[in-house]
Amino acid sequence: MKKFFAVLITLCFITSSEVFAQNSNDFQTVSQNRVSVRYHHFGFWGPSFSHRSRWHHHSPFFYRHHFYSRPVVNVVNVTPPDPFQAERERERLERVREAQRNLALISVLNERFFRVFSSAAAPAAVAEVTVINNSDLAISEIFFRGRIETHITNRVIIDDVFNYELPRHLQPGERAVYRIPLSSFSRWANIRPPDMAVFTATVTGITTSSGEIIRSN
Repeated sequence: MKKFFAVLITLCFITSSEVFAQNSNDFQTVSQNRVSVRYHHFGFWGPSFSHRSRWHHHSPFFYRHHFYSRPVVNVVNVTPPDPFQAERERERLERVREAQRNLALISVLNERFFRVFSSAAAPAAVAEVTVINNSDLAISEIFFRGRIETHITNRVIIDDVFNYELPRHLQPGERAVYRIPLSSFSRWANIRPPDMAVFTATVTGITTSSGEIIRSN
């Protein structure tokens, strides 16, 4: 009888232990790649156990090989701000303003358009301009915009550009008279303005002796 009570007390202790203190009649232990499920129930001779295994639907294989767990990171190259950018931009604008100021100091004093007749060749169009250089730059080439219009009705006959490479540099403070042949400019080559037509020319750009090209805005 004592042995019977001892066995009964032992069974009660095992039943109330934390091994069986689960929320349901079965519990799961997760191994590295599967879930092991053990079941228990009480029979006449006390609790009995059964065991089976099944694959877990979240296979650790993918996590071990980093197929899906590794985050995708977009690497963006961020250029650090240039602390001297504002200073360089200010210097560039200052150079542009200085160049435009010098260009405005180069002017045409007198201009004339005529045709040169020759027995050996067709009449050639020529523009005669007097240029004064009041800038601080030495000039090697000048870009002009010419315009011919009638004297009475002010009808524009031609309004086009031409350029002339100087035979020598026009230094600051100098003035020179240039006879510019226009036969190489298609629109000017065959122009035949009427009598009393007005020809005007303005400087739109220059090339300095150092090779820098400055054009009007």
